[in-house]
Amino acid sequence: MTRKHLGQYRLTRLQVVNWGTFDGYKDFPIDDRGVILTGPSGSGKSSLMDAHSVVLLPTYDQSFNASADMSAKGAKRAARSMADYVRGAWSVNDDEHQQSKVQYLRGDSATWSAVAATYDNGAGNVTTAVAVKWFPGSGTDGASLKSWFQLHTGAFDLLDLQDWAAAGFDTRGWRSRHSGVEFFDTQAAYQDALRRRVGIGTSSAALALLGKAKAMKNVGDLDAFIRTYMLDRPQTYARAERLVENFTQLDEAYRAAARAEAQEKVLRPMPEAYEKYRSATVGTTRAADLLGAPVRSYLRGHKLRLLQEQMDRIEGERAATDAQIARWEDRAEERKMRYNDLLHRLRQEQGEVGVLEAELGSRELQVQARQRAYERFAAAVEKLGERAPESAEEFAALREQVPGIRDRATEAAEALAGRVHSAYTDESDARRAVESIDDELSVLDRRASLLPPALLDQRDAIARATGVPAEDLPYAAELIDVRPAEQATWAGAAERVLRPLATTLLVPAEHQRAVADHVNATRVQGVLTYQVVDGAAGPVRSRGRWPRS
Repeated sequence: MTRKHLGQYRLTRLQVVNWGTFDGYKDFPIDDRGVILTGPSGSGKSSLMDAHSVVLLPTYDQSFNASADMSAKGAKRAARSMADYVRGAWSVNDDEHQQSKVQYLRGDSATWSAVAATYDNGAGNVTTAVAVKWFPGSGTDGASLKSWFQLHTGAFDLLDLQDWAAAGFDTRGWRSRHSGVEFFDTQAAYQDALRRRVGIGTSSAALALLGKAKAMKNVGDLDAFIRTYMLDRPQTYARAERLVENFTQLDEAYRAAARAEAQEKVLRPMPEAYEKYRSATVGTTRAADLLGAPVRSYLRGHKLRLLQEQMDRIEGERAATDAQIARWEDRAEERKMRYNDLLHRLRQEQGEVGVLEAELGSRELQVQARQRAYERFAAAVEKLGERAPESAEEFAALREQVPGIRDRATEAAEALAGRVHSAYTDESDARRAVESIDDELSVLDRRASLLPPALLDQRDAIARATGVPAEDLPYAAELIDVRPAEQATWAGAAERVLRPLATTLLVPAEHQRAVADHVNATRVQGVLTYQVVDGAAGPVRSRGRWPRS
């Protein structure tokens, strides 16, 4: 294909390694006629635009995710950072404490990312700009992130950096092996060299305008747009950046001096400690020289004397202990004899006590028996209308009244003799009535309905003969009920008024023929009233009564 813009640098290739959710190595060739990035939200369009911004634009002109669709559900402006892209942030969830926690694809240990943009002017000049970012440890904030920039003449594959990453990010070794590559530790020096290579010039406004053009959705105020992107950036900004870089170096120097001071404080006591250690070593050596055969003999004799003294002291303690044990044994023997004597006396006394306890128990039984006899006697006396005697005099007086009491009792018995037969007859009739009611209650317990058993028997006979389930042939009473709150007021009246309807058997229309044939061909006991009903349209027609005997 013939290039139309010779001498003008154009992007021809974009490479990324571990960039955002693009895990591993990705290579995107760019046609010189242009390229369009399409795809649904979250497919990585904005991530590729941000990757190109990393190698082309300074940090203050980088607006990550600026070209994204802010109208998409869940979109957040400025929600991405360089650390998020390097770690591969892909989700934000709440932990068990309801705190937001970012989910990373590469968040467990050291990791790295790289972006390379290849520019070609169509006249044989090719430059590849490379931006490398890495975390040497498990950090996730921007303060722990390291940066490195490279400019390659010609094409360069990011896959070549895998050896550098595997070697523990050894930038010094990589520099020594690639002498023809320009390396930069600061972004400002890298940006100046890149602008010279691709002919952008010293003005930073052009790059800022290019960065804004990549995200035309966010132009904002026109005056601010012209002031920011059409005018040259004041030189004071570059001076301020250099001051910041110098301050960074001064800060590193200060930290190095602080570490040296801390080390000096730790090492300051070392000479004195060493002298003490050396003196102790000399003393230990001298003592070792003195520890010969005489010293060992003296120490053995001294140990023997100490052991003999210890044995003598133990022997004295043993004799004293033996004497104390003998005294304790004598006291134990004396107390054992006293115990046996007391035990003998106790057994003798317990024999006499046992006899007395047995006699006491017998007398208590007699008292209880006489108390029960008196209670029965008192109850009988009170039934005769007399007061139970509580003394011998009252008992003698009651004995004199016994003939009169006996005569009155005889007269009362003769008067009651005629009423006994009538009472027995009434009791027999009442028992038969109770048994009848019990039978009816047992029938009602076995059935879910309170209708008379005769009506229920009629329905069961029809159900058996026609094959229609009994529950499909309800009586109207089984479908009527009174509200619980109005039972006491309306239950009786409803039963009297609705009794003819309540005892009517309701036959569904589909079973009409079977029921009618059975009724016409069978002697039905009692009076049967049934009505044919339709489940959808209500009663369709009714029949009269068929008295059968």
